Amino acid sequence: MHVRIGRVTGALALRAVLSKTRRVLIFLLLGYVPMVLLLTWLVSLYLAFIETRQRHMDWRHTLWWVQLTFLFHFAGYLVLRGWVFYRRNRAPA
Repeated sequence: MHVRIGRVTGALALRAVLSKTRRVLIFLLLGYVPMVLLLTWLVSLYLAFIETRQRHMDWRHTLWWVQLTFLFHFAGYLVLRGWVFYRRNRAPA
């Protein structure tokens, strides 16, 4: 495998990014989403809702966390889990 430096690599990198972008845009334009992706998205939303309900959060905070998970998928849920972990460890014993 040869590594090229310069314009050729930049063009190849741009082409690779655009091809990946087209694959993601196909979900938005056609409305077709693989079932596995949809299932993991729904599971992350459910887990975010359950986590906020267990913490006895106000409905506005629950809605905020669920929307964050809606927008960022599992990354949003992982941020929620990190925040809960931080709050638990910071709380006085």
